[in-house]
Amino acid sequence: GGGAVWVSEASGWTVLRSTLTLSASGGAGGASAIAGAAGSDGGLYSDPRHWNGAGGDGLASNASNWSGGLAPRGGERLVFGASATAAGCTWDLASVAVGSVSVVSAYQATITLASSMTVAGAFDMAGGTVAASGPVGLGVALGLAQTGGRLDVAGATLTVAGAGVSAEISFYDARAGLLVVGGGGAATATVSGLLEIVARAQLQAAATLSLAAGTLRFDGDGPFVGAGSVNASSMSTVVAAGSLTQTWTAWPGSLGALRVSNSGVGGLVLAAGGRYALAGGVIVDTGTALTFAGARLEVGGDWAAYGPVVPLGSTVAFRATAGTQTVWAGASFDNLIVDDAGAELRFSTWVVVADSVALMSGALDLAVSTLEVRGNWTEAPGAVLRGGANLTVFNGGGPQSVYQLAGNSFGTLRAASAAQVSISSTLATTGGFHWDSGNLIYTKARLEIGGDMLVHGGITLNVAGSTVVFDGSASTQVVNFPQFGDFVDAHYGPYGVYLGANMNCASFRILPGAVFNGGVSMIVAAGPVWDTAASTYTATSSAHQVYWQPAAAMTVGAGSVVGAKLVLDAGKTAILQGDLNLVGTGTSLDVRAGSTLVNAVGGSTIAFRGGADFKPSAGGNWTYGGDAARSWLVFEGSGTKGALVSTNTFGGVRVALATSSDVFKIPSMNLRGSLVLQSGTLAPNSAATVKVGGDVLQSGGVLDFASNSTGTITLTGPEPQTLRLLSGQNALYHLTDLSTATVTAASDLVVRGDFVVAAGTFAAGGGALRLQNRVVIATAAVFLGQGSTVIVDGA
Repeated sequence: GGGAVWVSEASGWTVLRSTLTLSASGGAGGASAIAGAAGSDGGLYSDPRHWNGAGGDGLASNASNWSGGLAPRGGERLVFGASATAAGCTWDLASVAVGSVSVVSAYQATITLASSMTVAGAFDMAGGTVAASGPVGLGVALGLAQTGGRLDVAGATLTVAGAGVSAEISFYDARAGLLVVGGGGAATATVSGLLEIVARAQLQAAATLSLAAGTLRFDGDGPFVGAGSVNASSMSTVVAAGSLTQTWTAWPGSLGALRVSNSGVGGLVLAAGGRYALAGGVIVDTGTALTFAGARLEVGGDWAAYGPVVPLGSTVAFRATAGTQTVWAGASFDNLIVDDAGAELRFSTWVVVADSVALMSGALDLAVSTLEVRGNWTEAPGAVLRGGANLTVFNGGGPQSVYQLAGNSFGTLRAASAAQVSISSTLATTGGFHWDSGNLIYTKARLEIGGDMLVHGGITLNVAGSTVVFDGSASTQVVNFPQFGDFVDAHYGPYGVYLGANMNCASFRILPGAVFNGGVSMIVAAGPVWDTAASTYTATSSAHQVYWQPAAAMTVGAGSVVGAKLVLDAGKTAILQGDLNLVGTGTSLDVRAGSTLVNAVGGSTIAFRGGADFKPSAGGNWTYGGDAARSWLVFEGSGTKGALVSTNTFGGVRVALATSSDVFKIPSMNLRGSLVLQSGTLAPNSAATVKVGGDVLQSGGVLDFASNSTGTITLTGPEPQTLRLLSGQNALYHLTDLSTATVTAASDLVVRGDFVVAAGTFAAGGGALRLQNRVVIATAAVFLGQGSTVIVDGA
């Protein structure tokens, strides 16, 4: 009498009760008056309860629909499909708290929730359909695992993860009206699979929704309300779906990827002022839109917007922690932040940033994209920018500033602001640098340009204190900017830098081995340094000009090469650190009135090569200073040279022209050093008097002082001098010895004009001395015949 009978299947669904009749009826009383009454019925429980639908009405409250004829009373495990696969069930036991539910894969019918179902344990579903007929609820306190079938409670509330529970929730094909996580205490629901939510998700206080993988689809305004939080991996996706415009408020925590698929006119609207964090990327499907005004959207994955994106003063921050993020399509931003610590963001489409770009960490690869920036550009220490082959355009309506870290670079940069672009740092381009419009300012900045540097328009250019370095190599770099600070050519390829327009600059440098073509332009250099040592300096024609106009003095690097008509302007000073080489056809050195050319300690050599010549237009009204006595003027190459050299006192002159038809027309000159003829023809320019303080030496070429019947060589050295000419090329016209020491003739001599020894000693050596005009030996002078033969055979 009384008590309970509990029959349980320990494992698997063997459905014992489908063949057993279980009875808990009390025993009958005895026959005599004193035998006692009948016993009370006992309580019968079975675990699990198998649905068989044998009662004919499909109601869960009908005990006949359950194996063993027992309706659930609470706490049991319910199994659908192990004993009957086609019998549908209408759940009408609102007051019964189920222990667990299993819907096996063989089940083919529908379980309809006419009342709320509360499951204290787990809910496993592999087949069939679970549906709701009204605004009821399905609550699962522990794990929910849907591996098959259809869970469709669109009009109901699905509650998962009871208080104090950490539950694994997985969906195969599911829909719920409202998803509720937690209730009454700390809880975590780790969700995977596909769940469509008609309204939104309610995150109860102290509850966490952890999106591990799969997709949550929201058909209404979502995604999350309540005091709980969401924590998503980048493998999960939250979708704005349905047919209505949705407005989402900020979620507490981070989602995975965001996909906008709803077909409403306004698409998805993220409410203003919120922070929307995504561990994954953003996808906006065709036919919908994403709008976010005054918000901050943090993206950890790719960006692909095939429908319109309307940022309205918002910020998009790319914040991956590893790997590569790619912007594939629809890249319209207001403010763009790259904060990819340890990761890289890559552009593969046209990108427009209506306001500013901030590169905070990680790397940004502009690849082959075109980037339009209409605000400021900043980079934080440690961030990396790879310019690639792209075009970056600064084309805002107001002032824009650009700050770049050393070592980073754009591809091709175009300054096209309607107002002003200001560069306040080192800035590099692997491609060109173009100025289209507005003001351009890069005072005290350093630009490293890998392509052309061209002006297409613009208003004001301010470059004071800046340096521009041209370091391309793939093709000729064309430059037509009118103004530079310091100009540096570091183009080591065969193409070089081509100057396509007149240019003013401060200092000018062509690094050793670099190539420069001055075209037909003019350079005005006003800085303290000119250094073109060991470079290749050419010009398209002899029209190329260079003006040295330093504010104080210009230092000229040792070994500098100039292929231009070079002018040291009036009143200016150039200080040679070593040799200076003038090269090219039609090139020259013009030293103007009041200017000073200072030679280096130990002497400098100014070499005039090719068609270059020395043409001081001021005559002798300039200063040849420094260590002038040990300095040289060297004339090489071809053509007729020297006729315009001034009467200043120089050091030595060496003539080494290409052929005997190339002539150095020596003018009246004062030389503290030697006169040396190595090749070519040396002839006086009319009645020139050449005063030589060193030796007169001929090792080749033609010395032609006779054919003009004029010209005087006057020896003026304070120390011993040597006069040595080639046999057969030794005819002089007038020869005057004013030396205070000894002049020694080391070869045969023919003097067709006057031979005058006015001072010192003339030692005739052992050669033949033919004197064909006046012979004057002053009283204070000495003529030593030595072993020579003196022939007096004038007309």
